[in-house]
Amino acid sequence: MSVGRWLQLTRRRGLRGGLRALFDVATMTALVGAWRLGLRHLGVRRSVRLARLTAQPFERAGCKAEPVLLARAERGAWRASRLVPGAACLHRALAVRLWLAWHGQASQVVVGFRQRGEVQGHAWLEVGEQRLFAGELETYPSVLSEQTLLGE
Repeated sequence: MSVGRWLQLTRRRGLRGGLRALFDVATMTALVGAWRLGLRHLGVRRSVRLARLTAQPFERAGCKAEPVLLARAERGAWRASRLVPGAACLHRALAVRLWLAWHGQASQVVVGFRQRGEVQGHAWLEVGEQRLFAGELETYPSVLSEQTLLGE
């Protein structure tokens, strides 16, 4: 399907975003796919460190989190994760961390663990006081921040 046809369909169906949404999903798909491969080959600690080093030059200190930008990021990552086989919460969190940094937003990856028969983990992103991909946070009693994951 051509981009023009896709834009016509989105307007006709009342979908928001148009070309910007298409670009967001394409960018997120590339980032989620890259982090999927990166985690497999580098491991969690190195991947989180790489995300931090890559994002830091773009982040602006004291930049207030814009709800519209955060919603775009979260929506784009959810859509992209459906296109990348095996994409999980940590892949989305790392991808959105870099995407938000490109837009000047500082953020931090947080990982929580719980035990329900077996140990389960979940990753989310904290942007100021707001959380993306949060889910049921109260059910994860053990929480590791980005600094803890990196041993700082």
